Amino acid sequence: MRFATTTESANVTGLVKRLYRLPGDAPERLVRRAERAVLEANPQLRDVEEVPRGVVVAVPEVADVETAGETVTLDAAAGEPLADQLDAIVAALSEDLTEALDREVADAGADLELARSRELRRLAADDEELKQRLSAMGQEAEARRKDAEALRQYEREVADQLRADVKELRRALREAP
Repeated sequence: MRFATTTESANVTGLVKRLYRLPGDAPERLVRRAERAVLEANPQLRDVEEVPRGVVVAVPEVADVETAGETVTLDAAAGEPLADQLDAIVAALSEDLTEALDREVADAGADLELARSRELRRLAADDEELKQRLSAMGQEAEARRKDAEALRQYEREVADQLRADVKELRRALREAP
């Protein structure tokens, strides 16, 4: 048996027309036969006026009617919502990490600018300890900036790899026997 995940709200007739290759001039008896088969395979749909988005439905074989290309194995139908969640998690984590690393780069840049400012260098001209502290502060800020930029690049690579892995998962689920 094949399965499908609803992509938009529809009544059972609309769902049947999406799940099966029914020409526009298909006899009403063929449409009704497909509806009965879908309702027998999915009794939870009997009392539903509209099937909501994201519902996994069984798509039984119906004599003289082909299933549409949207039908998949149970693994693929069950895995698609999981893959959607994984995509959303990767996007949210990537966005959060990018924002945090952008702030760190900006903060380190501000600290570096302060350590190199004329005003502080002028004050430190006669104070060897302050001069050493400003130098250390500048070196630390530069190291933080470089580390954050390297982490930002690494985060992009990891996020790209995770997106590719989720795409591969989707492909594997669709091709599962």
